[in-house]
Amino acid sequence: MFIPLHEAGKKAITYFRTVHYYYGDCVSKRAADMVFSAMYTLTDLRVLLRETAPSHALNDEQRAQAERLLENLGRQVGSLKQEMLK
Repeated sequence: MFIPLHEAGKKAITYFRTVHYYYGDCVSKRAADMVFSAMYTLTDLRVLLRETAPSHALNDEQRAQAERLLENLGRQVGSLKQEMLK
């Protein structure tokens, strides 16, 4: 339920300050996109592991796919680190 700030009084002001405290400064759109991109890559790795469960013995094709996904993940996390720490 939405309560206008001028009607909510001090409680709403405290709430909005708390939200600002927890979320901090805004991040760039590129950084947010990199988070989602890395999560999609992790999902692809998860699918690969589910396909090979319970032994997780990878054949040559799966091993190449895992290597490619891990390289992509490393690049994505590196880009995210640069974007977040600049």
